[in-house]
Amino acid sequence: MGRRRGGIFLIIIGVVIGLAVGGYTYLTVAAANAVPKIEFITVITAKENIPNREFVTASKVEQKQFPKESVPEGAIQRVDQAINKFAQAPIFQGEILLNAKLTAALPPNPQPPTPAGSTPPSPQAESVGTAPFSLDPRMETGKVMMTFPSDTLLATLAVRPGDRVDVLAQVSLNALRGAQAGGVPAAPAAPPAGATGASTTTATGPDAMTVMLFQNVVIHEIGTVVSSVVRPGERVTVPTGGSLILIVSREDALIYKMVKDA
Repeated sequence: MGRRRGGIFLIIIGVVIGLAVGGYTYLTVAAANAVPKIEFITVITAKENIPNREFVTASKVEQKQFPKESVPEGAIQRVDQAINKFAQAPIFQGEILLNAKLTAALPPNPQPPTPAGSTPPSPQAESVGTAPFSLDPRMETGKVMMTFPSDTLLATLAVRPGDRVDVLAQVSLNALRGAQAGGVPAAPAAPPAGATGASTTTATGPDAMTVMLFQNVVIHEIGTVVSSVVRPGERVTVPTGGSLILIVSREDALIYKMVKDA
């Protein structure tokens, strides 16, 4: 009996030790194969490239999730914290928006040093967040912005904001003479600022000609004209035309108005 009891006791001890070793081995292997839990947070990213000093709207940003460890300090997490502000530096598509790169109001455009003995230029007006876009930093004192319809050019997708273009127009000499007689400022004999090198070539018609209105002018923005179209059961908005917003001198703007009204 004693030997039998001793054998049973040894068997029980062996089973307990086997279970302990098996359990330890299982836990060790499970811990080694376990996938670490990654915490994600929602942040605001740029949906498209946002140039420096550009006004940020809801259409230019989107929400995305990133691992918490990879999100930089100062990242914006809500859309309302990112929109209706200006970019203080270029922001690229997919980049996480940071508080340090946005501002509610832009600082004044840097002005060139005033030569000795000359009158300092008047301060430029600056947008403070209420306008759809800011004054372009490429604008100089005495420049203005004006729209120029150009459906054919825009259809090619060959131009974008920041490009420099030459603008030609076909005009009627008789109409121009009538406009000048009506009191509209006439074009000066010498090419005005922004249209240096303007030339004319004869176009079709006895009194028509093609003139170079502007030369090497900057495209500030590209606008699109939209209209509502009724379809069965719905009303949709579709683009019907477009225009270039150009930066020109005041003199060139008056000449363009004269040609447009002629």
